Amino acid sequence: MPDAARVRVWDAGVRLLHWTLAAAIVTAWVSGHWPPPHFDAVHHTAGHVAGAAVLLRLAWGLVGGRHARVARFVRSPRAVLAYVRALRSGHEPRYIGHNPLGAWMVLLLWAVALA
Repeated sequence: MPDAARVRVWDAGVRLLHWTLAAAIVTAWVSGHWPPPHFDAVHHTAGHVAGAAVLLRLAWGLVGGRHARVARFVRSPRAVLAYVRALRSGHEPRYIGHNPLGAWMVLLLWAVALA
């Protein structure tokens, strides 16, 4: 079976902000388990970096490329429920980028990171 064609979906801005957020969350989690006061500054800085990454990603979601746009990949609750029903039946459609359920997971992750 031949390899499927590779499609590069996420642009450099999305990738950079994704990995910045991931690194900030790991840093905040690890530094939060070390005894204070030595790592308080690291922990707080990691939280600020995570918040900035989310806010920048939201901004990029308004002005970025086609696949970076939040309005392009976030679907209505009705579409999410239809996707979940199709997923449960084993006949879910394929998406370039996030599926409807995955897009809502992204929004939840961003909200938790901001909190």
